[in-house]
Amino acid sequence: LLDTPALTDKQREYAEVAMSCGESLLGLIDGVLDLSKIESGSMELDASEFDFRRFVNDFSEVYSLRAREKSIRFEQDIEAAIPKRLKGDTTRLRQIYSNLVGNAFKFTGRGRVRVSVTLENEDDRTVTLKTIVEDTGIGIPSDKLGSLFDKFTQADASTTRKYGGSGLGLAISKELVALMGGEIGVESVEGQGACFWFTVRLESAETAVASEVFESVNERLRCEGTASQRRVLLVEDNEINQRVASEVFESLNCLTDVAKDGTEAIERVASGRYDIVFMDLQMPVMDGLEATKRIRERESQSEGLPLPIIAMTARVQVEDRVACSEAGMSDFISKPFIPSTISKMLEKWTPN
Repeated sequence: LLDTPALTDKQREYAEVAMSCGESLLGLIDGVLDLSKIESGSMELDASEFDFRRFVNDFSEVYSLRAREKSIRFEQDIEAAIPKRLKGDTTRLRQIYSNLVGNAFKFTGRGRVRVSVTLENEDDRTVTLKTIVEDTGIGIPSDKLGSLFDKFTQADASTTRKYGGSGLGLAISKELVALMGGEIGVESVEGQGACFWFTVRLESAETAVASEVFESVNERLRCEGTASQRRVLLVEDNEINQRVASEVFESLNCLTDVAKDGTEAIERVASGRYDIVFMDLQMPVMDGLEATKRIRERESQSEGLPLPIIAMTARVQVEDRVACSEAGMSDFISKPFIPSTISKMLEKWTPN
């Protein structure tokens, strides 16, 4: 709705309020689910190689915009000795950074927010990084520092009314840091800002020159491929979801066909005209898991490259991801999705 033209100011205001409330509710639900998984011992880290400086720079771009909007300084300092390539769960690491840096911006009205990362320790297999997030905001009362990382806790009752939030971000960050073999803490004087710090232990993943060349070529292919239209098959039985997803694909310059169940998906894939498939899991006639298995069986009898099949589901437990992988699915996104998630999947799986 917000992307459509000719909205009146009042209509746009209402739509923005609805979007904001929806995002807040989804954030709360995600937080409760994360805590539930951590407390039940079912939270697992998904480690992969990544470029640490690129990770920080991508993350910082978002907050540089926010800094300009609030007219405060945003500074970052990454120690040169930190290895370029590391191995860890970037999704969970980004979640920690988002919670701490997001809070710093939320509670800072003037002055600055500063993020610094230093190399604490390094051996043949692992590196330990320490991140410090400093701000010049409202600070935290001394009697609240001890309970700040507890669930549903904020500095005082007025914080929720004035700044929003659920009091889950810091509790989740503490648990995620512990899963990464680190610690987290805070120092603050009320009215004089706050200084949060945390450490994480990541694997070293420095690779040979060949990997750098491959990454460079892949990046070039990704850039060159953005001009061409991708052919997408959306497999989804819910009509509303079909309409919403199709609109998203259209906005991303994709040619989209829709199949209403797994059986129809198999028939359409057999035509060989698709670059990628987005497959719902729960559908009548034949579900997404069975359809994917049959598509992979057919592919095994040919010499072509496997078709990227992306699972789309509201079921986000570890066992669901395992089931998708065992069925032969290439990747996984959770519902409700946002356009940027779809865009990242397209870039990842259809770069050229």
